[in-house]
Amino acid sequence: MNDRFLSTHFQHELLSSYHFILNINQPMWSWVIVERETHTVVAANRGIYHSFSDIETALNQWKLSAFGQASILTFSEDNVLVPISFYDENEKQALFQFCNDLSQGSFIETNAIIATEMMNLFSIPEELHSLKNKILPQAVQYHVSTSSILAAHQLSQQSFHPIILIGIYQEAISLTIADGGKVLFSNYFRSITQEDMLYWIVRLIEQLELDGTKIALYVNGSKPLVSERMVYLTSYFSKVLPLPFPSFLSIAKDAPEDYFQPFIDSFYLLLCE
Repeated sequence: MNDRFLSTHFQHELLSSYHFILNINQPMWSWVIVERETHTVVAANRGIYHSFSDIETALNQWKLSAFGQASILTFSEDNVLVPISFYDENEKQALFQFCNDLSQGSFIETNAIIATEMMNLFSIPEELHSLKNKILPQAVQYHVSTSSILAAHQLSQQSFHPIILIGIYQEAISLTIADGGKVLFSNYFRSITQEDMLYWIVRLIEQLELDGTKIALYVNGSKPLVSERMVYLTSYFSKVLPLPFPSFLSIAKDAPEDYFQPFIDSFYLLLCE
C-alpha cells in the first residue's frame, strides 16, 4: 500500500518554506508537507512498513535537511505527563520510570505542551532514535498524545460543555478529556471491544463528575474502526462527531476529497509552532 498526493502548488526549490511531519504508528507510516506561513497542506503520503529501513529507503527521494522545519510523531503506550513547573531535565528518567518501565535500548524524549503547561515524557525504540539521527537530526520528536491534548484543548475552548477525544487503535484507545481549555485527563486503555471502550468512557465521566448528557465526543483513528465505533456510541451519547481538522488548516484545492482524515494527528502538531 502506498497512497500519495502531491499538489501542483508544491515547489521543490522552496523546501525551506515547508514543515515536514513524519508519523510512525506500526504498521502504518505517513508524512505530510505543510506550507509554514499559510498552514496549507501541499503533499502527503501514507503506507505500510515492515522495518525502519523501509521508511529510510522511501524518504531518500527528499533532501530532508532542506526543510525549514521537521517533526516526527510516534505512538507508544509508555508516556507520562507532568506539570512544566515540576519538570527537571536531570530527573526525567526517574519521572518517566515512576509510571513506566524503560526498555533496554529505549530513549526518553520530551515535549513541552505550552498551551496546557505540561511536559510529556515518552520512550522511543533504539531503531527510531537511530533513524531520526540519520535522516532527520533537526526534527522535534513528538508523542501522539501531545497531538490529542492540543486537539482537546482547542476544541474545549470552542465548546460550552466538556469534550472527550477518543483515539481508536487496533488493541487500545486513548481518552483525553477537556473542559473550557483545561485538560482534565489523558491516558491509554487496552480496548478490543466496543463494550470495553464504553466502560472506560462511562467510568471516567462518573469519576470526574461530568454531565454525560451534555458531553461532546470526538472520535479519531482508522476510518473503518472510527465509523463502527461512532455508530455504537450514538446509542449512548447525543453528540458523537469525527475529529475535525484544526481551524487554522488549509488544504490545497487540488487534493482528493476526504483524503486527509488519516493525517489529522499530524496536523494538530502545528499548534506547537
